[in-house]
Amino acid sequence: MTQATPTVPNESGAAYRADTNAARSALLNHHKGSTAPTYAEAGILWLDDTATPWLMKMYDGADWITFGAVNATTNVFTPDLDTDGTLADNSDVKVASQKAVKTYANNAASRLRRAKPKVACIGSSYTQQNTVQSSGTTLYKESRSWTDWWNILTGNSLNMDVYLDASDPLSRGFSGANFGVSSEDSTDILARIPDVIAAKPDVCLVQSGSNNVNAPTTVIADVKASMLLLYNAGIIGVYMGISFRGSASWDAENMQQASYINATIARWLADNGYGIYIDTNKYLCDFDTALGTPYAGALYTDSIHYVTWSGFQIGRMLHENITPLLSFNSAEVTGNADAYDATNNPYGNVWPNPLISINANIASAQGYVGTGVTAGTGSQATSVGRSMMVERNSGTSTGVANVETRGAGKGNWQTLVTTPVGSATSLFLLRSNGSDMTHGLAAGTWVRIGCDVDISTFGTDPLNSGFQNISLYVDLRSSSASVGRIITMHQYSSIPLPNIAWNGRIESPPFQVPATCDRFRTRLEVEVDDTADGIGTAKLGSIYIRPCPDPTLIW
Repeated sequence: MTQATPTVPNESGAAYRADTNAARSALLNHHKGSTAPTYAEAGILWLDDTATPWLMKMYDGADWITFGAVNATTNVFTPDLDTDGTLADNSDVKVASQKAVKTYANNAASRLRRAKPKVACIGSSYTQQNTVQSSGTTLYKESRSWTDWWNILTGNSLNMDVYLDASDPLSRGFSGANFGVSSEDSTDILARIPDVIAAKPDVCLVQSGSNNVNAPTTVIADVKASMLLLYNAGIIGVYMGISFRGSASWDAENMQQASYINATIARWLADNGYGIYIDTNKYLCDFDTALGTPYAGALYTDSIHYVTWSGFQIGRMLHENITPLLSFNSAEVTGNADAYDATNNPYGNVWPNPLISINANIASAQGYVGTGVTAGTGSQATSVGRSMMVERNSGTSTGVANVETRGAGKGNWQTLVTTPVGSATSLFLLRSNGSDMTHGLAAGTWVRIGCDVDISTFGTDPLNSGFQNISLYVDLRSSSASVGRIITMHQYSSIPLPNIAWNGRIESPPFQVPATCDRFRTRLEVEVDDTADGIGTAKLGSIYIRPCPDPTLIW
C-alpha cells in the first residue's frame, strides 16, 4: 500500500521532503491499496488491490465508480460498462462483442442463401406429433402437422426433411428436422438444443414450457437460455409460446402462468433481438373469454393437443409471419422436359405425365380425364399410360372429372367436382392410369413425391370444409405386395379439413427405395363428407417422383 495525502504541512526540511516524496509516489501508483484513501476528493483515482485483478476506481464525491480491472499477471486491462452500457470503440471488450455480432450475421446470411432454407423444430408432443412412424415401414405427416401446413403453403420451399430411422436413440423411429420428444419439459428441451445446433438449420421453431408451466421461473430461464444458444450459433430462433389447454387439462392458475411466461419471453425477445416470438394462441383461442380459452373444437378430446383445424391455423400463422423473412430460389421444375435419366438427369422426374396431358383414347366410362366425365367405380384399365384418372373408390357422393388449363408452362389441372350424397364418407382417387408404375431406380435411392393442389371450401361448419382429407399416398411395392408406405397429410382421427380454401404443394418425406420394390403405386386420395352441404372442388397438377439428396447427410 502506498497512500499519502498530497497536502504537505509546514514542517522541517527533512520531514517536508519525506512527505512530498510519499505524496508523489501515491500519485504515481494511483493511491494503490486495499482500502480507499481517507483524503479522497471528487476526481481522485484509486487502484484497489484488495483482490486480483485490481480494480481502477474514481471518486465522484459520494461513491467510488469502477471503470476497469487490471490483471498484473496477464497484463490485461478490461474496462467495465458504464451506466448507459457504452464502451470506447477500441476497447477489447467491445471489439470482442463486435466480432461475435459479425460472426452471427455472417453465419445467418450465408445459410439463408440456400435454395431451401433449413427449418428445424424442437419441443415436446406438440412438436413430435408433426411426424409419425409406424411399424418400421411407414412414415407419415398427419393432417394436424403445423410444420407440414407451413411448408405446403410456401409451395414446399422449406427443407424440413424427416426420414425413417430405426436406430433413433429417442425411440421415435425417425430423424431429421423434427427434434420433438413427447413429455419433455423446458429443461429437457434446453439440454437438446446442441443437437439442433449441430444440424445447422437456418431457423428453429421452439415449443417449450407446456409440461412444466407451473414452474414459470424455471421455464423463463430455460427458454431464454435456449434462444441465446440458437442466437449465438447464428440460427433464427422462433419461440412459439405455450399453447393454452382446455379446462379439462388446465385450471385458471395454469392459464395465467402460461400468459405470464409468454408475455415475459415476448418482451425479452423484443428488447434484445435474440429471436422472434409467435403466439400460437392467436388463432386458436377466444380472447373475449375471461382466460382466453381455446375455441370449441380447436383441441383434441384430451383437451391438450392440436387437431387438423388448429394445425392449419398455426401453419398459416408461420407462413404469414416467418416466410417473408426468408429468401427462396424458384421451385423445382415439374415439366415434360425434366424426365429422369440415370446418366443424363439423375434428379429428373420419374412420373410419366407430370403436366397432366390429355389422350384422345380416354375411356370416359372408366372415369379418365376429360370434360364432364363422371368418376367411375372399380378397377382401372392399363392401356393409356399417360392419362389421368379420377375414380370413386367407395361411398355414394357424386364426382365429375374435368380438365382445366393452369396457364402457360404449367400444364393442366385434373379436377374433381364433388356433390355430397349419403350419410358416411366417399373416397375418390386421382392417379395415373395403371395401378403401378415401374420406376427403374436402384435400391437405396432416396426419393420424394409431390404434387400441386388447389382446394375449395364448402358447407357452413368452420371446422369442416366438406373434404374430410386430402392425402398423398405412395405404396412401395413388389410385383405382388406392398413393402412400405409413405403418406403426407394422413388424416388424424377422422377429423375433417378446416373450412378454408387453400393451395400449395404437397410433398412426401424423403424415403429410400427398398431392394424388394421395383414399382410405386401413387395417388391423391380425396375423402368427402357425404353429409356436407354444397359442392367442392379439388385440383391436382404438376406431379413428380424424383430422386433427392441423402437427408442423413443434410440433417
